[in-house]
Amino acid sequence: MWLGSLRSSVCFSLKYTVSLFANSASLKSYSCYLGEFHLPKGYDTGIMVYNSSANRKVPLVLKNKGIATWYMCGPTVYDESHIGHACCYVKFDILRRIMEKLFGISVLLQMGITDIDDKIIKKAQESDLSTLDVARKYELEFFKGMAAMGVMPPSSVTRVTENIPHMISFCEKLIEKDFAYVTSEAVSAEVLNELPQDSDINLDPLKEDGRDFALWKIVKEDEPYWISPWGKGKDLWGNYWLHSGLLQVGNEIKMSKSIKNTVSIKEFLREHSTNDFRILCLQSPYRKNILYCSKTVFGAKRLYQKFHNFINEMELYSNGEISVPFIDEDKLLSRLQSTKDQVISLLADDFNTSQAILCLTNLIDSVNESLQSSNHSFVFKNDVTVLSACASYIDRMLEIFGVNVMCKKKLSRSFVHFMDAVNEFRNKIRLFALYQIDISQISRPADYIENNYTSFQQRINLIDDMKELSTDVSSIIQAVDMAYQQSYKFCSIIQNSNDKGQSSERTNLLTFCDELRSSIEKHGIAIKDRKGTSTWCLKL
Repeated sequence: MWLGSLRSSVCFSLKYTVSLFANSASLKSYSCYLGEFHLPKGYDTGIMVYNSSANRKVPLVLKNKGIATWYMCGPTVYDESHIGHACCYVKFDILRRIMEKLFGISVLLQMGITDIDDKIIKKAQESDLSTLDVARKYELEFFKGMAAMGVMPPSSVTRVTENIPHMISFCEKLIEKDFAYVTSEAVSAEVLNELPQDSDINLDPLKEDGRDFALWKIVKEDEPYWISPWGKGKDLWGNYWLHSGLLQVGNEIKMSKSIKNTVSIKEFLREHSTNDFRILCLQSPYRKNILYCSKTVFGAKRLYQKFHNFINEMELYSNGEISVPFIDEDKLLSRLQSTKDQVISLLADDFNTSQAILCLTNLIDSVNESLQSSNHSFVFKNDVTVLSACASYIDRMLEIFGVNVMCKKKLSRSFVHFMDAVNEFRNKIRLFALYQIDISQISRPADYIENNYTSFQQRINLIDDMKELSTDVSSIIQAVDMAYQQSYKFCSIIQNSNDKGQSSERTNLLTFCDELRSSIEKHGIAIKDRKGTSTWCLKL
């Protein structure tokens, strides 16, 4: 299988391109103005994919079962990458993940880097660097940017300058087969006569047809070159692949360096997250354009927050931190199964992520509706199994898409143990302040505070790898110490521990609890007070 981005390369004659994708023993053919696409024999994946050469969806058939070879057009590396680039590669990264993690297809992805081009030459001349230095610098920047956006690296990388002899040989074969011809300035690919006459073209008197384009271009003075049968030149051709939509700004104008309306990846990530951008891409079919504006980005952030809140809330039920209300388990199990079936069907239909995401949000709505139901008939159960199953499925699908929702199960057990101890200490002070705990057996309220602080210290002393925790727990411990000292000092003046007449004074304890919570939130941890308990989770 050969896939790629039409947006990032030019196409040469479809007569040749199709032979790359198909073999002679075809099962079915599709005609269109671009030529004829032949469906090859092989292993049907059960996936329908839109093939531009046929202008329709066709079965995705692999030469080798469970293995797809994928060529992707990489960037022309002459400047900093922006989110317009990221949009293309994140979309194809989503497709790759679906193929690998959902449909069990091993994808061997090769990316071609254009490291010689007019723009690279111009950049090198302006910066007084070699074209090689310019290309390597921005190639490194590109892959750093893609890593920051969660895009998996290609299996292998090819560069134009490292494959010139192969390209010369390739051009020779095209000329031999009358798919290309030589002019005084270039080797040009010959397009099919069936192409529409109103296609966008650049008129060139040296071309046999204005719609033809250069495969190999004769160099200008002071430009790098390679020797070929047609003179000193540089390669310009690419191949025909699946293509993604563009990222648009404002009135359907594409994001482009030439228009000077780009947003760099670094700039985007200062205010938003990788997950926000990936959700934005998932909400639109990969072939469609995406409008980039504050409204669409906010919508993506809000949707990610919905997933985050749901998965973390369901984890609290699973861990027994909050009680499970009576729910219609059979109804939810049925809804879960139907969602799974729908999502598989949608993703097998040209990777329809926008509708698949909608199915996941509908499942969340169904679970929340069931939890809010007040029906307590005997057919309802308070079993956590179905809630855990729904959350686990949604989390798994998001992971397949490359969206990472952080929750306790993905943290180190040592850190979870530490935060449980912090949360319990704070909650004990809070419950005392609210008269929701009986300490009549304790002679002094200050003793109650001290006993709980001692218990906190004993719990964290059991953690062997405290220094290895990723979060700076020392500042959290300092905040706990401060809350202890303030609470102990305040409780030392309380004579009757259960005297509710002093309730106005105990509000000071709640202030200490709020200050501790605020200190903890600075580390990306949210504490929520509930009836009789408190819970914690990672905040966005």
